[in-house]
Amino acid sequence: MLTRLPSSVPTSPGPGEPEEVSSLPGRVRLIGGPGPANEPILTSEALEFLGRLTRAFGARRERLLDDRRELAALRGPPACGPPPETSAIRESSWTIPAPPPGLGTRSVELVGEPTARAITSGLNSKADVVIADFEDLHAPVWSATLHAQWNLAKAVRRTLEYVSPTGERFRVISRPATLMVRPRAWHLAEPHVQIDGAPVPAALFDAGLYLFHNAHELVRCGTGPYFYLPKVQHYLEATLWDEVFGWAESELSLGKGTIRATAEIDSVTAVWEMEEILFALRPHSAGLAFGQLGLMLSRLKGWRDSGAFPNPATLAAHDPFLAACSRSVVRTSHRRGAPALNATPVFLVALETGGPSHPEIARELAAKVRDARAGYDGTWVGHPGAVPVVREFFMSRFHPSRSSREPAEDPLRSGSDSPRAPDGGTGGFTPRSAVRAVVRYLDARLRGAGAGVVDRSVEYAATAEIARTWLWLWTHHDDPSAGEGSTRSEEARRLIEEESSRLRQEAGGGDPRNETIRLAAGWAEELTVGEEFAEFLTLVTPPQPPA
Repeated sequence: MLTRLPSSVPTSPGPGEPEEVSSLPGRVRLIGGPGPANEPILTSEALEFLGRLTRAFGARRERLLDDRRELAALRGPPACGPPPETSAIRESSWTIPAPPPGLGTRSVELVGEPTARAITSGLNSKADVVIADFEDLHAPVWSATLHAQWNLAKAVRRTLEYVSPTGERFRVISRPATLMVRPRAWHLAEPHVQIDGAPVPAALFDAGLYLFHNAHELVRCGTGPYFYLPKVQHYLEATLWDEVFGWAESELSLGKGTIRATAEIDSVTAVWEMEEILFALRPHSAGLAFGQLGLMLSRLKGWRDSGAFPNPATLAAHDPFLAACSRSVVRTSHRRGAPALNATPVFLVALETGGPSHPEIARELAAKVRDARAGYDGTWVGHPGAVPVVREFFMSRFHPSRSSREPAEDPLRSGSDSPRAPDGGTGGFTPRSAVRAVVRYLDARLRGAGAGVVDRSVEYAATAEIARTWLWLWTHHDDPSAGEGSTRSEEARRLIEEESSRLRQEAGGGDPRNETIRLAAGWAEELTVGEEFAEFLTLVTPPQPPA
């Protein structure tokens, strides 16, 4: 029997990792060196578990990632449509299992960083579910990643606490919200742990450690190990997750279906495989979630070779394809007995100083009214203060009965799947606002933070990806009517320098942060003006500056 954390864990991390990291079992090597959080999390038993998990599924993950470009050509414009080889799945009658303990009601789900403060305040809020996000709201600094796992272990055991700067102490209540974990996506790696000479897949690191240390304790507490799965672009990637979960249940002596996961529909390719993704995960499925920001990014990437690309604000407000995707997530989920969630969080910075009538808050909360009216069973929020307001939307007249929500036919098959750029206004993003979002997010990431506040908006990995993709399109498709003068690339460089100068002024002349600002400006230029388009900025930017 593998050793796991006991029901009660120490109140502080252990003294450090043994020096002989190369002698760990099965050619497992730690690159990050000793750290105060290593000992309770990266035990020899836990690393042995990660080693077996990675050897079982790592090679197939690599093959599936290699297949993504070919898949995009098959499922993306102009050849849009579901895979013909899975028509039997779409045409047959089946449903997913009933919701597991703790996931029967999911009206309001609060997403946040896997920090002690965010997890504690979330679990103590009135949210139905709290999502600890390793994908978009976590900068994977090694110490922060380890402490995140430590925070989760203590939260599961109701021993997690947060001490505010004023000395006020907050502890997880005895009956908290249900905890879910959003691991990093398949394309990312955890460079600080190597298995047989290669970095462990970040998805397996995040999910594997959480399962190893907490699965039995979660079941004992009356819930279970539950996940959100970002960037599942193909039903075979969902099949891989299903097999990972089945393997873990066998290794940890858990009942089949103890592990559950909600798959996010956040790419153009996944849109055409919703039913297949649900079916692939069926023993472990906990529904589908509409990932609007991921879909916007996926749509923008489709215009890399075209000068006719839309403003992201136009996509959000006027794209018939995105609207059809949203309706199809609701219809497909309910047809298969699954909950439908909207995984588009609202981060209400103004809640710190204003109530629900504040103009910024009212505008953002209007989107959640639309979620309720569209028939979603629940939606994401990014601030505990939004929980009671949004809950009211889903308990009131805004939320129709399920029988009245579903369109008669799949919206994606009824003429709303055009690959063209949508019509609509040109407001929203400007080169300056996009540069500000990219530079300030990269500065935050380099300092080890998962998000930064820009003009009272929260910028994190998903929003920064959209901003830098649009900027890359803008700089690489110069306006032919502009005549002589500075090119768009030169204009972008000027804006990057102005924004980084503004940041340096805010920091002050002798502040060590000036180095991260310099690095952030360099990365921003590479990502927006460089000749090669980086598929994901998180693949090329380090989470912290080199020592």
